Amino acid sequence: MSAVLSSLLAKKNKAFSTNDPPGPKIELPIIGSLHLLGEKPHHSLAQLHKKFGGIYKLWMGDYYTVVVSDPHYIREIWLKNNDNFINRPHTPSYTIMSGNFTDLATADEKVWRHNRGLVAGAFTKSKLGGTQTIIARQCKRLIDMMNLCATQGQSFDPKINSKKYSMNIISSMVFSREIAYGNDNSEILYGKDFGQILKQMEEVFRVSGTGNPGDFISILEPFYYYQLKMIGQEVDKLLEFIKNIYDDHISTLDPENPKDLFDHIIIDGGDDVNGVLRIGGDLLLAGTDTSSNTIQWFVLMMANHPEIQEKVFAELKNRIIERGHIEETNENAGNRMVHSDRLETPYLNAVIKETMRIHPIGPLSIPRSAKNDIVIGDYFIPANTQMILNIYALHHDESYYDQPHLFNPDRFINENNTSHYLPFSIGARNCVGMAVAEMEIYLAVANIMANFKIKSVDGKQIDDTEVFGLAVFPNDFNILLEKRSIF
Repeated sequence: MSAVLSSLLAKKNKAFSTNDPPGPKIELPIIGSLHLLGEKPHHSLAQLHKKFGGIYKLWMGDYYTVVVSDPHYIREIWLKNNDNFINRPHTPSYTIMSGNFTDLATADEKVWRHNRGLVAGAFTKSKLGGTQTIIARQCKRLIDMMNLCATQGQSFDPKINSKKYSMNIISSMVFSREIAYGNDNSEILYGKDFGQILKQMEEVFRVSGTGNPGDFISILEPFYYYQLKMIGQEVDKLLEFIKNIYDDHISTLDPENPKDLFDHIIIDGGDDVNGVLRIGGDLLLAGTDTSSNTIQWFVLMMANHPEIQEKVFAELKNRIIERGHIEETNENAGNRMVHSDRLETPYLNAVIKETMRIHPIGPLSIPRSAKNDIVIGDYFIPANTQMILNIYALHHDESYYDQPHLFNPDRFINENNTSHYLPFSIGARNCVGMAVAEMEIYLAVANIMANFKIKSVDGKQIDDTEVFGLAVFPNDFNILLEKRSIF
């Protein structure tokens, strides 16, 4: 046993070249530096960024890993040399969640290019002409629900309702279905209640985060058998839900007149039913969590920073008075703000950016893997290196942001911080629905701010501790809503 440990110790502490990135001086046998990650790996890796700089190495169990948070190296790797870093690491969790890498988010290059082409083709063919109408309608429904809570003096659950808002948008676009709003999780959609769907989605995101020892230490994998089995069961339940949607679409499919994105994907996907189902699952997961988590964080930050909330409302009130009433339709009736207002509300835009800076939804993005040996800048990166983009560390780097842990939207008023602001990641495998996400986030928070004052239930600061996973979200909380008047 001692010989094995000695061999592992030597392997993990042997240099690959004379130009390896900096990193911990001593890597432990078996675990490497996994013990340094803790419960919030994005925070722990940000501390190592302070020690070693914007690019450094460490061993995560059996995986030699390079963590990057320097804007120059990020663009060298994720943009200039994207083809060499196109694939994902083949960890046990990713293998199970992706159906052996046959989905969109974690598929290997050949499958990913095929599936990405299906999605891109569907977006192009459908032209998404009704996207703004769909988002405006869902925004109206969200605001109506909030009005009801405000009128009745009830607390409002941002988590349930923001997820319903985001899920309804992606579900309307992709599947032509939606569910009711409210603090009740019993609404049925394709044979499942919303609470079940939400639980399955949260579990998938929770176990997808970086730092699970069973993913990185092969000798521990048998001990994680039941955890991996549970992950597989949650994924299977989600796929069963998507299969119900698929069967419904097949029964009404008209190849000459596809009614939504999923019809386009089914038509172009041909006999690849598994790939179509996996794509549908990815769109539902990503389309729901990214936007809804950002809305939750925004609401929380407004409750905790009432002075900033008042500045946002003042800007929106001035904008509404300046342009007068908008022409109301059935879809946007009651919405005080519309998407065309976005260019005229710089302070709100800054608050949204600051929210996504301080609480990036995907703080470590999804790791990549190097196909071949390569030199990036001054550093040698061997084939099969796991590459982690630490967006959280970049967004909290004192070199780019003064007092980075302070919530200060003013930093985005006269500076876009383009080189070091990457909330949706970067490169060919970044968020496929980024434009839609930005639109639905803006319309939701703009109309919430234009219609309501947000307060915590007990008058105290709301806990802003992050719950770590592939997507980072706040602990559950409720708020009180007070109606605003404009005219």
